Amino acid sequence: MEIRRLGQRGLAVSALGLGTLTWGRDTDDFEAAGMLASYLESGGTTLDVPSDWASPTFEGRVRAVGAAISGGLREQLVVILHSGNLAEPTGGALNATSHQSIGRLGPKASKRNLLASLDAALTDLGTDHVDLWVLHGPRQGIPIDEMREAAQFALATGRTLYVGAADLSQWDLGALTTVAPGQEPFSALAAPFSLLDSSPRTTTMRRGSESGLGFIALNPLAQGVLTGKYRHSTPPDSRAATSHLASLVEPYLTQRHARVVEAVARAAGGLDTTPAQISLAWILAQPQVSTAIVGPRNTRQLDAILDEPVLSLQRELRDVLTEVAIA
Repeated sequence: MEIRRLGQRGLAVSALGLGTLTWGRDTDDFEAAGMLASYLESGGTTLDVPSDWASPTFEGRVRAVGAAISGGLREQLVVILHSGNLAEPTGGALNATSHQSIGRLGPKASKRNLLASLDAALTDLGTDHVDLWVLHGPRQGIPIDEMREAAQFALATGRTLYVGAADLSQWDLGALTTVAPGQEPFSALAAPFSLLDSSPRTTTMRRGSESGLGFIALNPLAQGVLTGKYRHSTPPDSRAATSHLASLVEPYLTQRHARVVEAVARAAGGLDTTPAQISLAWILAQPQVSTAIVGPRNTRQLDAILDEPVLSLQRELRDVLTEVAIA
């Protein structure tokens, strides 16, 4: 698998990262271990851990990742940890943008609790540091200054090697990339990005790249919709068929999105490949993208992605897909 540099910093990541959103719940420990083994065998290095300190599922998810990377595997991996949704949860549903529990903001949204969530995750992961800590702040009610201070403290104390931020507005991005002398700059920007979710993040992604930030494409297959599995019905074993994940899929099942999915399916048929491969190839062809985080729930789904090398799309096809993408 191709290894890419994260922006202008020294951290190297694999073109496809392995997401762990469903670990500890839909993906049991045995399945998670099998997925990680397949991923490492393919040459992948990058493990993405979406944590949520306030979520009822947070501990189970991160501990499941910790169990999977024990026994020496931690040293083979670049671990990306997300923190920042410190809302008080009001239920088990997940937000389609942040992939975290829907709740109401309270006193947890602070620098102190950002760091507490990081420490809790490090304990559950069984490690003393992560390679990249991605903070979800402004849209969760955490001021930019508090995000920056938490990031600088985590860097200075060795809790993380690099820091990034998620789903920022253009104004937030400008504020975050303005650092005082002696401060470590942010290294990465993360946001959902796919053929069904490409704008307005495209402008932010480009401006981040101009500031030296690598881009982490979250949700590149739009919760599986870009695999084509929902073209005719809802599979009974799919995310859309579950009560706790259906809210993630629903925004991508409109008629407008369906037209893009059909275009991707036609392109895949013409190249004798899968819609997922077309979708991932389009994302990885964007020069600002360092890694795309895929989130299969089982080894079968992961192997379907890894069994074929990432395509190199001709420019004409890339341009056509860009034109039909949801802006």
